[in-house]
Amino acid sequence: MLNFTLIKNIFYLFIVQIINYVAPFLVLPYLSRVLSVDNFGLLMMIISASSIALIVTDYGFSLSGPLFVAVNKHNKVVINQYIGTIYLIKSVLISIIWFLFLFIYFISDNEITSHFSNILWLGVIITTQSFQPIWFFQGLEKMKNITFSLIISKSVYVILIFCLVKTNHVERVFLALVLSNVVTLVISNYLLYRNGYAIGTPCNKLFRDEIKNSFPFFLSRAAVGVYTSASTFIVGSFAGLNQAAVYSSAEKLYQAGQNALSPISQALYPYLARSGDKKTLYKFVVLFFILLCMICILSSYYSNTIVMLFFGNKYNAASQVLNVFLLSLVITFVSFNFGYPAFAAIKRVQIVNYTVVLGGGLQLLMIIILIVSEKITPLNMARSVLFTETLVLISRLGLYFYLILKNDNVSGLK
Repeated sequence: MLNFTLIKNIFYLFIVQIINYVAPFLVLPYLSRVLSVDNFGLLMMIISASSIALIVTDYGFSLSGPLFVAVNKHNKVVINQYIGTIYLIKSVLISIIWFLFLFIYFISDNEITSHFSNILWLGVIITTQSFQPIWFFQGLEKMKNITFSLIISKSVYVILIFCLVKTNHVERVFLALVLSNVVTLVISNYLLYRNGYAIGTPCNKLFRDEIKNSFPFFLSRAAVGVYTSASTFIVGSFAGLNQAAVYSSAEKLYQAGQNALSPISQALYPYLARSGDKKTLYKFVVLFFILLCMICILSSYYSNTIVMLFFGNKYNAASQVLNVFLLSLVITFVSFNFGYPAFAAIKRVQIVNYTVVLGGGLQLLMIIILIVSEKITPLNMARSVLFTETLVLISRLGLYFYLILKNDNVSGLK
């Protein structure tokens, strides 16, 4: 029988992801028509660059944090110290990011650094997004708390977009994004205190331990960023804003699918870390895998219609890219669930980081090859992502079942 708390948290995580992607998809069709293709491409490049920087400021805490909180949830003193320590580390990392942005502005000249205001917007977006403790509520298995703040902040975002962005002014989109981030930041931290926790005094030992213990998770996220968050930025840098717009329009639909499915792995992760219930993992993966395959096959027949419906006639070239991403969606769903959730169940979660770093290294090599051969296109970038995700899945399945069989053999000898 499936665990009720697990199902409840999956439900709330689904709500969170729906909110996170309904809001953008309420405004992206509007923005793709109001903004020029180049300005829409610039917006997507800024979002891509902020995602890359957020990997640094997150430092893997979105992966290590829920695990720490789930294990220590009944010791509020330790949790409070942990929260304060994480916020201190994030503050240091954000300061470094700001310095790097300013340094890049003075030595580089690309689509983003051509205007100093782009650098400022980028820095503020990252700062306001870095202190949202979603990982904390995930570890407590109380995602109901964060759902409320996201509903309000995303509603603010949608309202501001339609009120402020009437013409081709991309800066007003940045303003709406920053204000919605501030709303989430304030409410989520208020709810943290409302639940009886606090931002405690940072602990020197915890500081050192988390820098060390979260580093593999950071490498994992950084490796993933090579073939996820960085793709639009790379396409825009080498193929232009127009091609960045084409690629990102298909990628946004792909990411919407990923985020619609991610509540399963997000809820399974702390549950399996605590219970080790592998049968529940298999049930969820098989059930949703069958459903997802049917949805993706149907979507592939209407990919051109889907792209034009969301983004308009200017983006019809993205339909081929979307078809590749639909294949990737099936692969990544299985890969996500046989990543941290599956390996948490057998207490070998660090192994997942190695598979991700392997994938990131391979993707980086493929990107270098595409750059050198001058074949950076939206379609080629999507194909490289599919290839990388497939190899990551194969490596995870192989290692997971090898360890399961090894443990069974050892148990049989005792």
